[in-house]
Amino acid sequence: MHKNERAAQVRLIAARHAMSTDLQRDRSQQSYAGSAAFL
Repeated sequence: MHKNERAAQVRLIAARHAMSTDLQRDRSQQSYAGSAAFL
């Protein structure tokens, strides 16, 4: 029981971390595209 709860918690943290890194990557790509438009 506790082992399953721990695994679910780890998966949740991993999913949240993956989402945040995806957001950061999208934001950096957008800022790069925006600065490229000014060149």
